Amino acid sequence: MTSAKHYKDGFHSMMWQWEPGDKLKLNWRQHLDGSHAGIKFWIYRNESSAANLSVSLIESKLHRRKNVVIQFNFSLNFTGWRAAWVALREAKSLPKRPRYDQIVFTAPDQEIPSRVLFIDLLCFAHHVIYQSRDEIIPPISGDIYDITFTWQQTHRWSLINPPEVNGTKPLSEKEMQQLNDIYLIEKRLVNWFANEGVRIAEFRGNVLKRWESLVIHGFQRARRYLKELNITVSQDDVITGSPLFLKRSQFGHGFKNAKGENKKLGDVSFQVLFPLTLEYYFSIKESTIRDTVWRELANINSLVRREFAVKRITKQDSEYSEFLLSELRKFKSPLTHFHFRRSLHNLNQGKLATIMLLLEYITDQGWTQGSAMGSLDHGMNKVESGFMNSMFLLREQLSKTGKLGKFLKTMKWYSFLGEIYQNNFEYSGTTADKLRTIILYRLEIILMSPGSTVYEQRVKLRDMAAYVRWCNNALLTHPAFLAMFKPDLSCFHHLGVYGSSYNPEALTISSMIWYLLEGTSFALSTNSKVNIRERLLSYGRMAPQYSLPNSICGRFPNYFKAILIKMLPAYAFFSVRAQNLTEPGELQEVLPGNDTEMIRVFLRLYEQTNTKVLFHLQQALFKKDNYISSIGSLQILQELYRKVKKAEIQPAEPQTGHWVHNFAALSIHRRKHWVVTVKGFSRYIWDFESSSHENVYGIYQSHGALQISNSEESLKAYDVQHGWDWTRVPGTTTIKLSLHELMTPKVDRYYQPSKLVGGVTLERHYPRACPKKGFRLRFYIENDEQLTQNENFRNFTRVRNDDAVFEKIKFNFTKSIFFYNSLIVCLGSNINTTNSEPYRTQTTLFQDKYTTSITVIYINGKMKLLRDDFSQILYDSAAILDTNGNGYYIPKGSSANIAISRQKSKAPNGKTPTEARYATVWLDHGINPVSASYEYAILVATNVAGIEALRKAQTSDSPVYEVLHKNSAAHVVRFTDKTASPSKTYGYTFFKKNVRLTEGPIRHVSVECIVMAQIDRANFSNINISISSPDLNYNTSKVLIHSKDNGINEYFYMRSRPVNISAYLNRPVVLDRVLVNGKPVEKSLYGHYIAVKPDDPQQPALRGREIVFKSLINGESVEAYLRVVKNYVVH
Repeated sequence: MTSAKHYKDGFHSMMWQWEPGDKLKLNWRQHLDGSHAGIKFWIYRNESSAANLSVSLIESKLHRRKNVVIQFNFSLNFTGWRAAWVALREAKSLPKRPRYDQIVFTAPDQEIPSRVLFIDLLCFAHHVIYQSRDEIIPPISGDIYDITFTWQQTHRWSLINPPEVNGTKPLSEKEMQQLNDIYLIEKRLVNWFANEGVRIAEFRGNVLKRWESLVIHGFQRARRYLKELNITVSQDDVITGSPLFLKRSQFGHGFKNAKGENKKLGDVSFQVLFPLTLEYYFSIKESTIRDTVWRELANINSLVRREFAVKRITKQDSEYSEFLLSELRKFKSPLTHFHFRRSLHNLNQGKLATIMLLLEYITDQGWTQGSAMGSLDHGMNKVESGFMNSMFLLREQLSKTGKLGKFLKTMKWYSFLGEIYQNNFEYSGTTADKLRTIILYRLEIILMSPGSTVYEQRVKLRDMAAYVRWCNNALLTHPAFLAMFKPDLSCFHHLGVYGSSYNPEALTISSMIWYLLEGTSFALSTNSKVNIRERLLSYGRMAPQYSLPNSICGRFPNYFKAILIKMLPAYAFFSVRAQNLTEPGELQEVLPGNDTEMIRVFLRLYEQTNTKVLFHLQQALFKKDNYISSIGSLQILQELYRKVKKAEIQPAEPQTGHWVHNFAALSIHRRKHWVVTVKGFSRYIWDFESSSHENVYGIYQSHGALQISNSEESLKAYDVQHGWDWTRVPGTTTIKLSLHELMTPKVDRYYQPSKLVGGVTLERHYPRACPKKGFRLRFYIENDEQLTQNENFRNFTRVRNDDAVFEKIKFNFTKSIFFYNSLIVCLGSNINTTNSEPYRTQTTLFQDKYTTSITVIYINGKMKLLRDDFSQILYDSAAILDTNGNGYYIPKGSSANIAISRQKSKAPNGKTPTEARYATVWLDHGINPVSASYEYAILVATNVAGIEALRKAQTSDSPVYEVLHKNSAAHVVRFTDKTASPSKTYGYTFFKKNVRLTEGPIRHVSVECIVMAQIDRANFSNINISISSPDLNYNTSKVLIHSKDNGINEYFYMRSRPVNISAYLNRPVVLDRVLVNGKPVEKSLYGHYIAVKPDDPQQPALRGREIVFKSLINGESVEAYLRVVKNYVVH
């Protein structure tokens, strides 16, 4: 029979009242086939019982003894709603053709007090995925997930029992100090939410603006959303409201979606529960009550002004206003301080009662210990931020009402706290998702756990020690794909480099944990501190000021995202030392000796006149995944800024240098305020990420994308939201597909077979009087791609189409990029495309948007306004200046195409039509080119005269650079320095080993690699060589096509295997110095990295020409400073 008492959808459910052993059979009109077919349903219980409901999925046409396809138990030991998501593949054994058409519920045989349950949303599902096992349905026939499914480990970790503690022995002096440290950490966290020493009435400037944003976008909106939930309690204490569901459920909508009454629990948690808790938290502060009484008592006692005063106090909420007015009417006028305070106290009690009712409603909906609500996939991200932070702020109230233990169990279950109790961690490092979520929630659990008895105190100490051990392990670097921190400072998410999302939040929360624990007996290890700190500095290097390269955006393309603004707290936290913190966590004076480098970086970013910075400082941003825009966090920023300015510390100047991240196929070249990045992908580094509505045109994102960021403002020229041609990403070699053919919904994270993708750096060996002779790189991408109609995608480019003309497109090329101070030389060769007609193959130099009426480019010295249409093909040598002042030299015969026009496109979601005016320059390789090639050079941050001077020099007898080789075997470029300290620098990309060269210091190498060499041209006495084998050479036998091909080894354990490379020189040399990634190595370790083999083993003193670079791992650049034995002119 149906019942309106409980429901999970609509307003009714099916009530089943049984006798022991009864069966409830339900038939489906047709068979559901396949191992992924299954069942989904919800059950409500008013009373828990230690018994199981047996559930069988049956193929009715088979013999009774063989017709049960899968049988599982559904525990009845719960109250409220619980979900079942079960697939046939979870059975111990399956028939060749698994299918079912009937479900049978069998009641317990034993007598139990309550023999009633309510069933709703029973779905005969064709495809069940993401299901999670819990205490209601434990693993049916063993775990269906291995440890690579990081979202599905909740039940497994809940089975871990923490070590026992001594609950009788008195605490030692050391333990007492550690306990005091825990209380200090708790005070710091409380002050992170809001400085306890500052009253709301004292909020000023940006803090006041953020508070006002919190009131409007937090408190007031939460009250409106609360009404939409329609939570009611019947006379017999039955609680009902809008049904709640987790992320992976097909049911449930956001508050802004009017499709139905069902809601997503994540939205309720963060947009209702947490804001209401914050409002209550601020309302009950004694300073708030005292200030309210002092400010409003006279108005309350005025019949004219009372109503306006009440609205101010309740922040315009009509229900709260009516409640407070009714409380005030209970006292005769004029009201005293006591009367007014009593009324405010009752109002706050009403707020608390509302929150407690909301918590009971959430619990009743299934969010409680032991419950998976069907699927916990992404539940940690979507629900826990609002819930966990609310529980911490309500810890005292929960304790007083006797509910603390209940909610602590819920918190431990969903944060799988059992993971911290490992004696030996099953892998090193952790995901960005954990570092931006549960690293904080686990700390909150420990801090709010009771500590009144010796036993409880020792449990607190045990858990805190285990937590710190887990943190230090989670913050380790590891070369395998899962760990966020990589040895080259890259940050991974989804098994690949990710810049502008996930990792910035993870670094910010990890920095906050470092700040909270610093200076206590539970401080993070030095290694953890260094790992966080170095990545913060690395992010600062690759951004012109705030925006990270678009090529590492994952599935969120945007050149002008300014993510470092949101990371300001991270830089602030690392600018503070323990000695600068008072006991409650307030800042004392900041001295220049306290990590001055990080303080100066913080000052460079904390630009209060910048509109984007101001917006972030003034907004109380509510994001389900994490909460970092607290009032207290902003107070820390402002107090730090005030104190470092008082200490007369100056903002940092941007670094100059070159950095290679071969785990990301990313290189960064920086000179003061401009930065250039280049990005590729390989057999271990995937290309791009997309979803059905995000970055659907992103397939060329890692195709050698070369991004010039002259300044933060200059990035507005690259506007992917308006008119962007997705086939003409600057620096890339691509096929000019249509938007329809380019679209790749849910087709992403592919690898390609190439090994040689990455870069090398060469540290300068000259006096500091020559600062421009800095770091260099060669970058190479090789592609062998297959575009197929049936989507049997193997490599980089993938086409979704319905035309047989695209049945088999082959596309490959080689690409090198050489950096030399502000000069960049770009080479391409072996560009081959077949079966691509009618689409042309191209290499894009730049694509700049028309932003103002005076936006211009220059072509051979002639100005062209972007407001006017223009097109031209240049066959002679050309000198072009883009809208940001970067010059492009194109040698004769390269068919440089120039177009200024209005471009029509679509936004990254693949749906929204867009258009805008752009100036675009590209090299046209034609339809189905065979062994096509190109050459062009870029002079960054120059002017018309500068790029014309480069063109003139390149056509003279004394060029700035010379291309010595450009074929399938090698790309080699020579740069000549004509300053007072002349030198020649050679960049080599060896696509093949044992290629014989006749010019330059290197004759050949034994393994494919990237090399840079520099000779002292004054007396030819020194040769400096740096070599990298950018292929990470992992110890895996798998040929990876898609990120889904990765297994346990690739996720957690694989490492880079060492490679030995011999470089054969034109003269015998002696080893003087060794550097690894630009850092000097102790002399005693030289032999570990480099050996000089003598030409004559019988006369080793004569030295030799073969330099062996030994044990190259992790794509490192290993550099040898060599002294030539005899004078010898190098050509």
